Amino acid sequence: MNPSPTEHYRALLRPTQGRRAILRIADQMLRDPQALEAVRVLTRDPDQGVAWRALWACEKVSERDAERFASETDGWIAELLACRHAGSKRLLLGLLHRTRIEHLSVALLDHCFELLASPDEAIAVRALAVKLACRLCKLEPALCGELRLLLETIDPACCSAALRSTIRQALRRL
Repeated sequence: MNPSPTEHYRALLRPTQGRRAILRIADQMLRDPQALEAVRVLTRDPDQGVAWRALWACEKVSERDAERFASETDGWIAELLACRHAGSKRLLLGLLHRTRIEHLSVALLDHCFELLASPDEAIAVRALAVKLACRLCKLEPALCGELRLLLETIDPACCSAALRSTIRQALRRL
């Protein structure tokens, strides 16, 4: 008996995978809707390693076809809000940053504010939270002032050079 597509991809994603293997899986996802759905389901797998690698493959798909997950924005937002794994947060933020968002999610914007203001978060998570918050504030320009104020109050001494640069660029765009 052949394994289901989800079980097939779980077996592929269970061992540590390198970039080339993830890119091959992303290629399959772009060609085959069944592969796309199977890997998408695995982003919520109880095995954190499988879930993280599934998200990595989804992020690679979003880099090549940003609209591929546009209909699933609410699901990605829910996953981000519940996420505790720094690597998965980074991947989800990157995916959401590239995906078309047509309506403002206050919960997502609040979460981005929390992430970008937290010195305990990874630098990449904070930088992507800044970028996504800027995009979200463009949907509701009245919120740009609040984001500007938050960005201006972040202590540069608590930031890496990359994060300081991201904040400067965001302030210019606001």
